[in-house]
Amino acid sequence: MSCALSAGWAVCVLVPIVGVLQLATAISPALWPLAVSVGLALFGLGTAAVHRAAFQAAEGDELTLAGLAPPDRKWAADSVILIVIQALAVGALGLNVAFYLALRSMLGLALTVAFAYGLAIWLLACAYQWPLFIAGERGLITREDARRPSVFSVIRNSLMLLVLAPGHTLGVAAVATVILVPLVISGVGLVLIAPALGAFLFTQAVRDHMIQMGMLTPPDEGGPVPDNWVVPRE
Repeated sequence: MSCALSAGWAVCVLVPIVGVLQLATAISPALWPLAVSVGLALFGLGTAAVHRAAFQAAEGDELTLAGLAPPDRKWAADSVILIVIQALAVGALGLNVAFYLALRSMLGLALTVAFAYGLAIWLLACAYQWPLFIAGERGLITREDARRPSVFSVIRNSLMLLVLAPGHTLGVAAVATVILVPLVISGVGLVLIAPALGAFLFTQAVRDHMIQMGMLTPPDEGGPVPDNWVVPRE
């Protein structure tokens, strides 16, 4: 299932993005902003769909193609807004890291480290934001008026998870780095394994947090097994 979801994500997201960018380059560089916007929209919708499937699998629901489609326009719009905010923040933090690193001074080095830490924290928050986004859609996280959490509420909740459980987050991040980075670098792993595997990993991490906070019931592991030995009779 992980391979199928990852391959579907690549076909529906990576292939169209590459095609749109190549078409914009061939026609006119002025179309690049439009191409980037289309690419971000596809990336957001595809990533949200994979995390939706991961959440359904974690809850034991049957996975169907219809279940991967956006349930409504607001869900689709919110997923695009979320990826745009994530991309803008990553770009801003990355540009600051590059700028201060180029200063080649002690102050520049200190600011480079500070922004690099900020970038790392934001990337971890981004990994939590998609499962939290799906949890809101499924009614596991609601606002006081019983509506779905807004995109900004999802971002705030992801940062709260980082603050409330830094050790757990660092452990998940270390595991994700060891497993996912080689897959992404290999290229083949990016297409066949990494998208769905990352979604399953961070979805489970968010569900563990929600269980600890009493927002989800723990999984039923069955009752205690009596430790009795019985000698069979012939």
